[in-house]
Amino acid sequence: SPAAGGDAGRALLQSDPATDPATDPTDTALDLSDPTNPFIAPLFGDHLLDFKVYVHDLPDEYHAQLAKDNRRCLTDQYGTEIRFHRNLMSSRVRTTDPAEADFFFVPIYGECFLFRETQRSSGGAALDTTARWYKSALKILSHERGPWWNRTQGRDHVFIFPGARGPHIFKDWKRTIKKSIFLTPEGDRSLSEQFNTWKDIVIPGLEPDNDFTSGALRDKAPPGATRDIFAYFRGTIQNKGGASYSRGIRIVMEQALRRD
Repeated sequence: SPAAGGDAGRALLQSDPATDPATDPTDTALDLSDPTNPFIAPLFGDHLLDFKVYVHDLPDEYHAQLAKDNRRCLTDQYGTEIRFHRNLMSSRVRTTDPAEADFFFVPIYGECFLFRETQRSSGGAALDTTARWYKSALKILSHERGPWWNRTQGRDHVFIFPGARGPHIFKDWKRTIKKSIFLTPEGDRSLSEQFNTWKDIVIPGLEPDNDFTSGALRDKAPPGATRDIFAYFRGTIQNKGGASYSRGIRIVMEQALRRD
């Protein structure tokens, strides 16, 4: 509920002088990895999940069928749009009653759709097709799925844009869903209006290989072994956009690491 959400927000901001290391000059180290630490304990716990999310029942062509037809979408870095949806369907915060929902999740796999259309046609044509596809989904939300979209103009609706372009994969986003909540990996506000700190949330890209996230790779190294690989990067470095791509930081990092 909004009230509970406010309480949770205040819990994240308030601290107890008796246990707050920031107010204790004798405590110079704060272990943020320990969920029992009294300073960060409010960040964890089921009491912060006192809200409900309704998942809109859009036709499979907007989600499940895309994932079925394009298996690549399940494991590439944009797979968060699928992972979030699937996890939410079995989450305790999900409600099947839209009247009690605090937020409304829109299950639409935009990056997966755009990838498919890009294979079929040029980039510009694919973006045009994607825009029409998004608008067809919004028409369903505003005309066929009750009053929930129209009553707030989508302010309580959540979209996932798991790529660096964020909502720009939908050319008409500013005219149609600008007030909605975006989950996206790019929080750079200088990139235009695609990220708003008042409502949007930065999420990580998907890493489907459990070895990279479970710590299993550390166990495979012999004790005292010297690592000969400093870092692993998955992504484009030399893009046709040159130094303008990723603001040139990838090229600079590659050059610096090669020197070292």
